[in-house]
Amino acid sequence: MLSVNTKFRPLFRRSNMITVIKLPKNILTLDCSKWPKLKLLFEEILEEGMNLTMVGGATRDFLLNGRVPKDIDLEVRMEVHLEEEEWKKTLFVLGQKLKTTYSVEFLPFGILRIPVSDTIVEISSPRIEQYSDEGPWGHSDFSAKLSPTFCHEDSFRRRDFTINAIGFEFSDLIELRIQDPYRGIDDLKAGILRPCSEDFFK
Repeated sequence: MLSVNTKFRPLFRRSNMITVIKLPKNILTLDCSKWPKLKLLFEEILEEGMNLTMVGGATRDFLLNGRVPKDIDLEVRMEVHLEEEEWKKTLFVLGQKLKTTYSVEFLPFGILRIPVSDTIVEISSPRIEQYSDEGPWGHSDFSAKLSPTFCHEDSFRRRDFTINAIGFEFSDLIELRIQDPYRGIDDLKAGILRPCSEDFFK
């Protein structure tokens, strides 16, 4: 059964679906060999006026054992509405800027894959995936919409299980805001695997 390390529980102050936590320095630097370079990457993206949300296995594993894993998924958002094509161009320009410092691989849906030491960071737009009404459905049989302003509930819906739909959102590197629209933390504590939506079965 899954369990949450009890020493992390006092960090959570539940308020509806959003919890705000302040991370003490010993947690910010849990993996000292990786954190400085990751921190530099995060700072470069934040300086572009974007917010970051770490989501997926990275947040799940951090809540379970306090470690930053070797695969990190980040959603990038802006508070300004952009049409999809303009937003894709913005992500491409971000990738080009980061390319002066990092090795950047450009993937479908505007995803940027960046190795940082032995960690792989994937930076992506919030997206909504839509399947046709009639199957059978394959792994890639969907259409996707990208936007910098999609809410976390909408973009996390495409995740498989609720425990992988927990986000750490930050606009600086001091305060994190936990986004948990599907109650993944409760399921993590209970050891429950629950799909985020009926699309899991397609």
